[in-house]
Amino acid sequence: MTTPSSERNRISGRTAHEQTTRKRTTRRRFLTVTGGSLVGLSTISALSSAQGENVAESFEFGGEVQAWQGRSPQSIQGQQNPTLELQTGNVYEVTWENVDGQPHNFALQDSDGQNLPVIFPDVQTNTGGGGGGNQGGGGGQGGGGGGQVTPPDDAIDVTETVSQQGATQTLRFVATQDVAQYICVIHPTTMVGEVTLQGGG
Repeated sequence: MTTPSSERNRISGRTAHEQTTRKRTTRRRFLTVTGGSLVGLSTISALSSAQGENVAESFEFGGEVQAWQGRSPQSIQGQQNPTLELQTGNVYEVTWENVDGQPHNFALQDSDGQNLPVIFPDVQTNTGGGGGGNQGGGGGQGGGGGGQVTPPDDAIDVTETVSQQGATQTLRFVATQDVAQYICVIHPTTMVGEVTLQGGG
């Protein structure tokens, strides 16, 4: 004996309306999750293409008035204002933490002490209250022949000032042939380290 569909639904405890609503909810949920995933992937893809070039090396510092404290890689760990050995035309990343709660920023300068616009504008500052904020827009990638990278057209010459203890700032920059030092322009006599350059590839 065959049971009518409405009878089967009552036996299973669901009305036709509940089943239809459930199907719509499930479909809506699927589309929401799928759409959200696609948006997330698009965002990641856009960030990756905006960041473009591979980072040759990453450096980590503790920032305090006395000096930049080298943390990573091991070659600079424990050193004050360590010399950075860079390859001309490569992209480098710096992450520094405000250790003392005093105002600090980060710039790269030439041998005359002039700030150089070599920092990508997508500087990330995290004050510990959630996700990091962007200092600037996405920033286009610079050109470059022979495997070397040039700074983007919208490169900046100094990062925003960070005053909160424990806050971190991450930036990427291009090692151009005129980079001679890295510096906190607020504390230029104590927070300054040399850069040595080797020819690019």
